[in-house]
Amino acid sequence: MVYGCMLLAACNIVGPGYYFLAGPEKAPARYEIEPTKSVVVFLDARGATMDRMQRRHAAMVAEKLLLEKEVVVKVISSETVDAVVAQERHGKLIGIVDVGTAVGADLVLYVKVDRFTLSTDGTTFSPTSFAKIKLMETATKERLWPKEDPGYYSLAVQQPVKQGDSPATGPARSAAERTLAERLGTAIAELFYEHEVRPIRERLGD
Repeated sequence: MVYGCMLLAACNIVGPGYYFLAGPEKAPARYEIEPTKSVVVFLDARGATMDRMQRRHAAMVAEKLLLEKEVVVKVISSETVDAVVAQERHGKLIGIVDVGTAVGADLVLYVKVDRFTLSTDGTTFSPTSFAKIKLMETATKERLWPKEDPGYYSLAVQQPVKQGDSPATGPARSAAERTLAERLGTAIAELFYEHEVRPIRERLGD
């Protein structure tokens, strides 16, 4: 009987001990970028309610993480993209690869933001962003990732829902939008390196 109790006690210790050693659940990189390639983040929010400051912050967060996690050794500032896109005239858009070539990037991490909002129903505070992502190579003009149809990766960034209205004042609203932009930038970069799984970010599909 004593032996059985000792065994049970040991079992009670093994479980938590194993979790401590194993750590949180990890999500693998969706695609491994060749680290010697230079990358520019082209965050395209045309048609979405995301202003230049929010776009810049999201792109900067992604750029910083790509460098910190050693995904690549060279990132070209997304500010250079703004200068190129500003040259578009009469609704004629400059191609993704052409933008990358213009700024001297080997790869373009293209992010089309379809939605960026603090409330999905107009009343509940539920910051959400939807984006389509793909990685293009300028030299070959080919899509490196994803290879499968529909040709982009769908990403949703959703913060925990809070009861009550969205922030009404300018400073409070700006702070909430900045937080959402930071989460979006983080989620974009995380597609390219192993990271801890968090429930606030969900994948919609390839």
